[in-house]
Amino acid sequence: MKKPYPENLIEAINRKLPGQERVEVDAMTPDRLAGLSYVLSLLDERTRRILSLHYEGGLTYREIGDRLGLSGSTVGQIAGRALRILGARHRRPYYADGLEACDGLRKDQEDREAKRKLAEDTGGLMTENEILAVSTEVFGTREGRCLRSAGIMTIGDLTEAVRDPAWYRGVDGIGQASAYRIECGLERWREDRIEASDPRYEEILAAREFVRSREDWPEWRTGRDRKESEARDARKDAKG
Repeated sequence: MKKPYPENLIEAINRKLPGQERVEVDAMTPDRLAGLSYVLSLLDERTRRILSLHYEGGLTYREIGDRLGLSGSTVGQIAGRALRILGARHRRPYYADGLEACDGLRKDQEDREAKRKLAEDTGGLMTENEILAVSTEVFGTREGRCLRSAGIMTIGDLTEAVRDPAWYRGVDGIGQASAYRIECGLERWREDRIEASDPRYEEILAAREFVRSREDWPEWRTGRDRKESEARDARKDAKG
């Protein structure tokens, strides 16, 4: 027997991200429901409507597509992306433990505001670029797929994630070496796209130097990885 909403939505999230800790669907308390409403509010309006029509209304993707003027496969892709976002490690606690139990709510709201301000300052460069669209240029397609699977969908999401020095431990397929390449690639990508006149230019340069000087990286940054990194930097300096 199929579960009613919102239990069916949470079950779908569990199935979408089988490698992560399962969220129990029984006993959805008012606090857990409030947490689910909160993370849903972070999605865009069209995505929220698709999830509502499918999980609350019981419509198929094809039926939803007919209403919205989209193909059924497109609706399915949007819904799948939403499940990965909702299942991200930093969002699951809101509906797993409850809204009040998440003492990071205030920080999350502050981060969202900082992210909005960042989008204004940079014309959306760091919040609207899909990871896969830039992954080949920045660090690698495989890494891009791993990031998407963990709910890190845009450059903005990645910028937020790497604030935690151990962020890569929550991403399947990303180890310490890959994490370092991703962080360095991210800073190069940001630096290359922001003019020196931008008010955040100096901050971004400082962030790049911070990544290079991280004390927990030198233990492995030797041999080919180091030579390749230094060669890339030398080519970039020569162009400049």
